[in-house]
Amino acid sequence: MFTRSDFAALDGFRFERFELPNGLVLFVQRSARFKTLVVEAFIHSHLTERPTHTALVPHVLRRGCARYPNAPRMVQRLNFLYGAALSTDIAKIGERQILTFRLEFVSDRFLPRKGNLRNGIQFLADVMLRPLVVGNGFSPRYMETEKTNLRRFIESLIDDRATYAAERCVQEMCKDEPYGIYEHGRLEDIAAIDGRQLLSWHRALTRRNPIQVFVAGNVDPDEVRRVVESAFSFKRGKTVVPAPTRTDSRPAAGREVH
Repeated sequence: MFTRSDFAALDGFRFERFELPNGLVLFVQRSARFKTLVVEAFIHSHLTERPTHTALVPHVLRRGCARYPNAPRMVQRLNFLYGAALSTDIAKIGERQILTFRLEFVSDRFLPRKGNLRNGIQFLADVMLRPLVVGNGFSPRYMETEKTNLRRFIESLIDDRATYAAERCVQEMCKDEPYGIYEHGRLEDIAAIDGRQLLSWHRALTRRNPIQVFVAGNVDPDEVRRVVESAFSFKRGKTVVPAPTRTDSRPAAGREVH
């Protein structure tokens, strides 16, 4: 099974790079070591740009999309893909907040029928880009559930002393810098976020922010490029690259925090 760290270990990290017509960047790593394929898509955002909204987006999208609007339909589709595994997450790298969408599924080379590559990538694109819209926003039911989950997650951080101490240390050391913002957002922002706002923010993220797609497994890179270009074909504006991470900050004096 792949983990995220496996990408760095595969054959010296040699990826073929393709830039798609709408500005998405695709990286393909061909390796015969595994029977499964991993597709990971990343949307980059700056930590100062609505971090709590950004943290909510992948989890609401995970609940259902326009084509597969609820958990039973999502599970049914994953089963059709021979037991594929879908996950979403949020991460912080430097001063960037990264939305992560990951799908692992069996390679066509080991299946009685072909099409798993195409169907798997299309499913991931549907989850990322074609959300379930109720009225003029995300599903109110999904919104309330994920807002509650996010609130509980942030509040429960204090129960893990090591993680809490590390996070508080970063917040104090980088108090006036974007890096000091928690990647899962701010507790005080959650209540005011509604489905209309979040849908608008999702559209802004997907239409202007950098999006990278990584595919690793026993695949033909040119075939992957064609499939990804078709599945992720949607209109985008000019890509707005988040500001680079500052690494030259120096405190005026030492501080002691209890």
